[in-house]
Amino acid sequence: MTILDSRRRKMVVAAAAAGLLVTACAGGPGPGPGTGTAAGVETEFDSFVWALQQLPVSLDLAKDATVNTQQVLSLVTEPLERVSNDGTFRPALAASVTQPDPTSVVYELTPGAQFSDGTPVTAEDAVWSLQHVTDAKAGAQTAGRVKSIDSITATGPTTVTVKLKFPDPTARDNLAVISYVQSKKAAEAAGSGLGTPSGLPVGSGPYVFKSSGPDKISMERNAKYAGDPPKAKAVSFVPIKDDNTGQLAMRSNSINGAQVTNVKQIGQWNGISGAQTVQLPANVTSYLTLDTSQPPFDDIHARRAVAYSIDRQGVSRAVYGANGVVLRGLVPQTLLEGVAGSPATAESFLATLPQYDLDKAKAKAELAQSGTPGGFSVTIPYTTSSPWAEPTILNLQENMKELGVTITPKPESPEVWAKRVFAHDTPGIQSMQLIATIPDPNAVLPRVVGQAGIAAPGLNLANWTTPKIEDDVKALTGSVDRNARWAATQSVLTQISEQLPYIPLYAPNFVVALGKGFTFSAPVNQSDILDGTWIQRVRATA
Repeated sequence: MTILDSRRRKMVVAAAAAGLLVTACAGGPGPGPGTGTAAGVETEFDSFVWALQQLPVSLDLAKDATVNTQQVLSLVTEPLERVSNDGTFRPALAASVTQPDPTSVVYELTPGAQFSDGTPVTAEDAVWSLQHVTDAKAGAQTAGRVKSIDSITATGPTTVTVKLKFPDPTARDNLAVISYVQSKKAAEAAGSGLGTPSGLPVGSGPYVFKSSGPDKISMERNAKYAGDPPKAKAVSFVPIKDDNTGQLAMRSNSINGAQVTNVKQIGQWNGISGAQTVQLPANVTSYLTLDTSQPPFDDIHARRAVAYSIDRQGVSRAVYGANGVVLRGLVPQTLLEGVAGSPATAESFLATLPQYDLDKAKAKAELAQSGTPGGFSVTIPYTTSSPWAEPTILNLQENMKELGVTITPKPESPEVWAKRVFAHDTPGIQSMQLIATIPDPNAVLPRVVGQAGIAAPGLNLANWTTPKIEDDVKALTGSVDRNARWAATQSVLTQISEQLPYIPLYAPNFVVALGKGFTFSAPVNQSDILDGTWIQRVRATA
């Protein structure tokens, strides 16, 4: 909650990457998408400190499939290939990737690639790494991304062949998002401790882990890295609980970069001497899930009553200002444009979906028709790192109070919240947010609907499906025909809007802040932040 050689090919072999789970994502005005306000210099510097909302629970992506883990891990381990925001492929550890037939993906590793310990990167290492993140029986949180895999084998010293059970338009994309290759020998030696301070992954990326603790993860440049070395000799990640703390840290030069989580404070970030905020293109969707498998939300009228009781426009303005929009469907328009054929077609379709703006009279009438006309009580957990969640729940609490509905907000730490979500521990209502790594509906829709997602680590937290949904999911994930996939996309989004297993909320922007003395040498976007390539563009300004 992350791949084709051209945009045209992407249309034909409809590509999609799985959304990676996130706890917050915000944005705001900057000097321009991916631009900096100061020129950088091509000289090395000693260190760069990046602040995360929270440090990873584990540095094993299979155990902690969050964007924070990916951001850290991607500086040490390299994926087989990368996916850009526009859906194109970029080479990484694999020198070439081919699809000789509809059910095969073949990776040829870069000759001479080495891990940081000096051992060669082999096909066996890549096979182990792919099997590790797709092992559903072992509980890998990443396993749900590629369910079409039949086998992963080494078909040569540097050749890895993935066989699929059926043609899957998303397989290559999803593998690119999770295919961070690490040393099989080191991983097996770490055993169950992989990802802990005593079992840090060994990779072939630009950095090597130096230490990991609850307050800091440190890494230094990898002398064995085959690519151009980044300018920062060392990189550290530290936790910053909120923007106020982050701003104080940036003013004192304790941190050099951070994600802006509260867009209302973008002005304060820009007010720090020498600092700048940079707006990054993003595909983010936030929503509420309603558990349709049990009362009161097994009743469509109760679900409609909730939908009519949220002032989505008001909360969006309060939380994001001009830096976010209210979703018209479960996913933002940017995820639909490729499969729709054009932005205009996607926009036209979204305009046809039912909307549920705040209307207390309609909410009252719907509740009166439900199985709980006198009201009900529900506890809504939310992660404290999401700036939109608490205001949304408090707004819902206030608006439904007069209907006899008692809503109790339950704040949870990001760690507790993420663990419960991946365990498919679904309360009546759940706040959720996903980041999609490329603009395609398969980044979200097949993961949140359908029978396959109604179990851990699936994200169908509404426990909702229909016979038509099952057919649509098959078309989305098993068809390479764009028209068929667009028809299925429209069907899924229409059913969601009509049946309300999910209530779409907001699509915020994504913004990072850079401290005094640093800038980006070239534009960056959301995928660069997630896959680690951003560090190659960090420059000192003097």
